[in-house]
Amino acid sequence: MLTKINLIADVTVKAKNIFLCLLLGAILTVIGCGNPEIHGQVVFSDDKSPLNCGMVIFASENHTARGPIDKNGNYVVGSNRAKDGLPAGEYKVYIINTEIFYPPDSGKPLYERVIHPKYENPETSGFVLNVKSSQVFNIEVERYNASVNSMEKH
Repeated sequence: MLTKINLIADVTVKAKNIFLCLLLGAILTVIGCGNPEIHGQVVFSDDKSPLNCGMVIFASENHTARGPIDKNGNYVVGSNRAKDGLPAGEYKVYIINTEIFYPPDSGKPLYERVIHPKYENPETSGFVLNVKSSQVFNIEVERYNASVNSMEKH
């Protein structure tokens, strides 16, 4: 049998627990939880038009994440799920991109390089991002020109 004092003490403890849960929820909402969100846009350096397909990849020694590029050149990075952010650290950034088209006579897909191949390798892309908090990381790339780029090899 609960006495009046025990009943009051029990209600007080429950009220304190509810208050602490609400306070913790409010704090997590304000400071956020999870990884910083990284997003941006990929555009061509010559005319600032968007790269409209592909994947931006962020790679460190311990982690890799990616963000698909939409038709407007925008991307949002996801680590384990789409748009779930990126753990803090330094990342080399590179882009995978080819354009697929179907010639009317063959029915087989053909792949055409759109950006300079240096952007497809984390060691040669020239892009590095030090992630500390959520941020915008816009990227400019050079177009691939088969005739000019084949002459660079000679």
